[in-house]
Amino acid sequence: MPKKEKKSIKRLKEKSEKNWLEIAGFILSIFALFFSFKSCSDSNRALDISLNQSMAFLQVTDAELIEPIDSASFIKIKLTIKNLGQTPARDIKIEFDHGIKIGDFETEGNSTTRKEIGSIGQGFEKTVVLTSNSRNFRMWNVNSRFPDILCFFGTIFYKDKINENIEKKVDWCYELKLDKVESLKTRKITQSDSNRFESKYSQPNQ
Repeated sequence: MPKKEKKSIKRLKEKSEKNWLEIAGFILSIFALFFSFKSCSDSNRALDISLNQSMAFLQVTDAELIEPIDSASFIKIKLTIKNLGQTPARDIKIEFDHGIKIGDFETEGNSTTRKEIGSIGQGFEKTVVLTSNSRNFRMWNVNSRFPDILCFFGTIFYKDKINENIEKKVDWCYELKLDKVESLKTRKITQSDSNRFESKYSQPNQ
Protein backbone atom coordinates (compact mmCIF):
# COMPACT_ATOMS: atom_id res chain seq x y z
CA MET A 1 0.00 0.00 0.00
CA PRO A 2 1.34 3.43 -0.90
CA LYS A 3 2.70 5.52 1.94
CA LYS A 4 0.21 8.33 1.20
CA GLU A 5 -2.80 6.02 1.57
CA LYS A 6 -1.47 4.65 4.86
CA LYS A 7 -1.25 8.19 6.24
CA SER A 8 -4.79 8.92 5.04
CA ILE A 9 -6.16 5.78 6.70
CA LYS A 10 -4.30 6.62 9.90
CA ARG A 11 -5.78 10.13 9.95
CA LEU A 12 -9.28 8.69 9.43
CA LYS A 13 -8.79 6.26 12.34
CA GLU A 14 -7.52 9.04 14.59
CA LYS A 15 -10.46 11.26 13.61
CA SER A 16 -12.92 8.41 14.25
CA GLU A 17 -11.40 7.69 17.66
CA LYS A 18 -11.57 11.39 18.52
CA ASN A 19 -15.24 11.53 17.51
CA TRP A 20 -16.05 8.50 19.66
CA LEU A 21 -14.23 10.04 22.59
CA GLU A 22 -16.25 13.24 22.16
CA ILE A 23 -19.51 11.28 21.97
CA ALA A 24 -18.56 9.27 25.06
CA GLY A 25 -17.67 12.46 26.90
CA PHE A 26 -21.02 14.01 25.92
CA ILE A 27 -22.93 10.95 27.16
CA LEU A 28 -21.02 10.97 30.45
CA SER A 29 -21.77 14.68 30.92
CA ILE A 30 -25.50 13.98 30.37
CA PHE A 31 -25.41 11.24 33.03
CA ALA A 32 -23.53 13.53 35.40
CA LEU A 33 -26.09 16.30 34.86
CA PHE A 34 -28.97 13.88 35.44
CA PHE A 35 -27.54 12.54 38.71
CA SER A 36 -26.72 16.07 39.84
CA PHE A 37 -30.32 17.14 39.21
CA LYS A 38 -31.66 14.04 40.98
CA SER A 39 -29.42 14.67 43.97
CA CYS A 40 -30.60 18.28 44.16
CA SER A 41 -34.24 17.18 43.84
CA ASP A 42 -33.81 14.58 46.59
CA SER A 43 -32.18 17.19 48.84
CA ASN A 44 -35.06 19.62 48.27
CA ARG A 45 -37.57 16.87 48.96
CA ALA A 46 -35.79 15.93 52.18
CA LEU A 47 -35.76 19.61 53.20
CA ASP A 48 -39.50 19.93 52.51
CA ILE A 49 -40.21 16.82 54.57
CA SER A 50 -38.05 18.13 57.42
CA LEU A 51 -39.83 21.51 57.38
CA ASN A 52 -43.28 19.89 57.27
CA GLN A 53 -42.38 17.66 60.21
CA SER A 54 -41.16 20.71 62.12
CA MET A 55 -44.36 22.70 61.64
CA ALA A 56 -47.30 22.95 64.00
CA PHE A 57 -50.29 20.88 62.99
CA LEU A 58 -53.67 21.26 64.69
CA GLN A 59 -56.46 18.73 64.60
CA VAL A 60 -59.82 18.31 66.32
CA THR A 61 -59.43 15.02 68.17
CA ASP A 62 -62.78 14.92 69.99
CA ALA A 63 -66.15 16.65 69.93
CA GLU A 64 -69.46 16.45 71.75
CA LEU A 65 -72.62 18.51 72.13
CA ILE A 66 -73.10 20.50 75.34
CA GLU A 67 -76.86 19.81 75.13
CA PRO A 68 -78.93 17.45 72.99
CA ILE A 69 -80.38 19.14 69.91
CA ASP A 70 -84.00 18.66 71.04
CA SER A 71 -83.48 20.84 74.12
CA ALA A 72 -80.80 23.40 73.19
CA SER A 73 -81.94 26.90 72.27
CA PHE A 74 -78.59 27.42 70.53
CA ILE A 75 -76.39 24.55 69.42
CA LYS A 76 -73.21 24.39 71.50
CA ILE A 77 -70.30 22.10 70.81
CA LYS A 78 -67.21 21.25 72.87
CA LEU A 79 -64.06 20.54 70.87
CA THR A 80 -60.69 19.17 71.88
CA ILE A 81 -57.93 20.57 69.69
CA LYS A 82 -54.47 19.00 69.76
CA ASN A 83 -51.17 20.17 68.30
CA LEU A 84 -49.70 17.11 66.60
CA GLY A 85 -46.77 19.05 65.14
CA GLN A 86 -43.27 19.81 66.42
CA THR A 87 -43.58 23.55 67.10
CA PRO A 88 -46.12 25.66 69.02
CA ALA A 89 -49.19 26.95 67.17
CA ARG A 90 -50.13 30.56 67.87
CA ASP A 91 -52.80 33.11 66.95
CA ILE A 92 -55.33 30.27 66.86
CA LYS A 93 -58.88 31.06 65.80
CA ILE A 94 -61.71 28.62 65.25
CA GLU A 95 -65.22 28.95 63.86
CA PHE A 96 -68.27 26.73 63.79
CA ASP A 97 -71.53 26.18 61.95
CA HIS A 98 -74.07 23.39 61.56
CA GLY A 99 -76.68 22.23 59.12
CA ILE A 100 -78.29 19.34 57.29
CA LYS A 101 -76.04 18.24 54.48
CA ILE A 102 -76.24 15.58 51.79
CA GLY A 103 -72.99 14.17 50.43
CA ASP A 104 -69.79 16.21 50.40
CA PHE A 105 -70.16 19.98 50.60
CA GLU A 106 -68.32 23.28 50.57
CA THR A 107 -69.09 26.53 52.31
CA GLU A 108 -67.33 29.67 53.44
CA GLY A 109 -67.98 28.89 57.08
CA ASN A 110 -69.49 31.23 59.64
CA SER A 111 -66.93 33.87 60.59
CA THR A 112 -69.33 35.49 63.09
CA THR A 113 -68.78 32.54 65.42
CA ARG A 114 -65.00 32.84 65.19
CA LYS A 115 -63.26 32.56 68.55
CA GLU A 116 -59.64 33.27 69.48
CA ILE A 117 -58.05 30.65 71.72
CA GLY A 118 -54.42 31.78 71.96
CA SER A 119 -51.63 29.22 71.54
CA ILE A 120 -51.12 25.46 71.89
CA GLY A 121 -47.66 23.98 72.48
CA GLN A 122 -46.42 20.93 70.63
CA GLY A 123 -48.04 17.76 71.99
CA PHE A 124 -50.56 19.73 74.05
CA GLU A 125 -54.32 20.11 73.62
CA LYS A 126 -56.98 22.63 74.50
CA THR A 127 -60.75 22.38 74.98
CA VAL A 128 -63.03 25.08 73.59
CA VAL A 129 -66.81 25.57 73.55
CA LEU A 130 -68.38 27.15 70.48
CA THR A 131 -71.94 28.45 70.16
CA SER A 132 -74.04 28.74 67.02
CA ASN A 133 -75.35 32.22 66.26
CA SER A 134 -78.66 30.90 64.87
CA ARG A 135 -81.56 29.81 67.06
CA ASN A 136 -82.41 26.12 67.19
CA PHE A 137 -86.10 25.75 66.26
CA ARG A 138 -85.95 21.98 66.93
CA MET A 139 -87.68 21.12 63.66
CA TRP A 140 -85.63 18.00 63.05
CA ASN A 141 -86.85 15.26 60.73
CA VAL A 142 -86.21 11.75 62.06
CA ASN A 143 -86.39 9.04 59.40
CA SER A 144 -85.02 5.54 59.83
CA ARG A 145 -85.02 4.71 56.10
CA PHE A 146 -83.58 7.93 54.68
CA PRO A 147 -82.12 9.76 57.66
CA ASP A 148 -80.85 13.33 57.46
CA ILE A 149 -77.27 13.93 58.55
CA LEU A 150 -76.75 16.92 60.80
CA CYS A 151 -73.20 18.19 60.33
CA PHE A 152 -71.18 20.30 62.76
CA PHE A 153 -68.27 21.83 60.91
CA GLY A 154 -65.78 24.67 60.80
CA THR A 155 -62.20 25.75 60.25
CA ILE A 156 -59.18 26.30 62.50
CA PHE A 157 -56.78 29.13 61.59
CA TYR A 158 -53.29 29.36 63.07
CA LYS A 159 -49.64 30.28 62.55
CA ASP A 160 -46.32 28.76 63.61
CA LYS A 161 -42.72 29.96 63.84
CA ILE A 162 -41.69 28.16 60.64
CA ASN A 163 -43.93 30.40 58.52
CA GLU A 164 -44.83 33.25 60.86
CA ASN A 165 -46.55 35.36 58.20
CA ILE A 166 -48.67 32.59 56.70
CA GLU A 167 -52.02 31.73 58.26
CA LYS A 168 -52.85 28.05 57.84
CA LYS A 169 -56.27 26.45 57.92
CA VAL A 170 -57.57 23.04 58.92
CA ASP A 171 -61.18 22.04 58.28
CA TRP A 172 -63.07 19.79 60.69
CA CYS A 173 -66.47 18.09 60.59
CA TYR A 174 -68.53 15.89 62.90
CA GLU A 175 -72.01 14.54 62.30
CA LEU A 176 -75.16 13.14 63.86
CA LYS A 177 -77.39 10.76 61.91
CA LEU A 178 -81.07 11.51 62.57
CA ASP A 179 -82.30 7.95 62.14
CA LYS A 180 -84.12 7.51 65.44
CA VAL A 181 -85.72 9.59 68.19
CA GLU A 182 -82.83 8.80 70.55
CA SER A 183 -80.49 10.71 68.26
CA LEU A 184 -82.27 13.93 69.27
CA LYS A 185 -81.43 13.28 72.90
CA THR A 186 -77.77 12.33 72.67
CA ARG A 187 -74.67 14.49 73.07
CA LYS A 188 -72.45 12.08 71.16
CA ILE A 189 -71.41 12.94 67.63
CA THR A 190 -68.99 11.13 65.31
CA GLN A 191 -66.14 12.34 63.17
CA SER A 192 -67.02 12.59 59.48
CA ASP A 193 -64.97 11.32 56.58
CA SER A 194 -62.05 13.63 55.88
CA ASN A 195 -63.63 14.68 52.57
CA ARG A 196 -67.06 15.48 53.99
CA PHE A 197 -66.40 19.19 54.42
CA GLU A 198 -64.00 21.52 52.64
CA SER A 199 -64.17 25.26 53.27
CA LYS A 200 -64.03 27.70 50.37
CA TYR A 201 -61.52 30.00 52.04
CA SER A 202 -58.99 31.08 49.46
CA GLN A 203 -57.45 33.58 51.84
CA PRO A 204 -58.50 33.36 55.51
CA ASN A 205 -59.75 36.53 57.12
CA GLN A 206 -57.13 38.25 59.23
